[in-house]
Amino acid sequence: MCPQHPELVPLAHPVPVLKEALEKVEKILHQALSAPGLAAMSAVVIHNDTMLWTGNFGKKNGSDPASGPPNEYTMYRSFTINNPLGMAPAPKQQSLMDGLEEVGPAPRPSSVILRRMASQLSGLPRRLRSTSLLWKGSTQKALSLLKDDVLVADPGTRCHYSTLAFSLLAHVLAAHTAQGDYQRWVSENVLEPLGLADTGFDLTPPVRARLAAGF
Repeated sequence: MCPQHPELVPLAHPVPVLKEALEKVEKILHQALSAPGLAAMSAVVIHNDTMLWTGNFGKKNGSDPASGPPNEYTMYRSFTINNPLGMAPAPKQQSLMDGLEEVGPAPRPSSVILRRMASQLSGLPRRLRSTSLLWKGSTQKALSLLKDDVLVADPGTRCHYSTLAFSLLAHVLAAHTAQGDYQRWVSENVLEPLGLADTGFDLTPPVRARLAAGF
């Protein structure tokens, strides 16, 4: 009589080097959860159209000991800017450099350009001093405040996360679209073509029900 559940036969990984690399990725992400302020994390490694690996770490709500881990349906608050800088005219690229100086014996104009702002290499601080995390004023006022601030790093030399940089980028992008609507532009040109149905801007009741709790 044949067994109902035959013994599983272990199969060798088709690409041993890839298996080792993915195991290292998982180990690194496990270790990253020990950092302050990080309660949950979901990650995926994709090659072309194939999902090679996925992992979920931590707790969906770090403040609740009974909270379960995140899964592939957990939603994170990571991209929530909704045209935060209003509808003021977009600044010229040169104006983004005015008044931004780095720390050093001989201050000089820094190369804070849009491409570096998008790559988190601008050296801009995480936020403006004495303001909320997301800057919601005009771009020119932000630049005026930055004149009294200092860069966190020499632009182009070190990655430093700056919500301020993306707030300014959102305004520049919105001001260069036909309707001046940042949320609509991102939805039509990024989210919809990629099929990112679970990524958006509005915290609707269905979204809140699946949202991971912030730290």
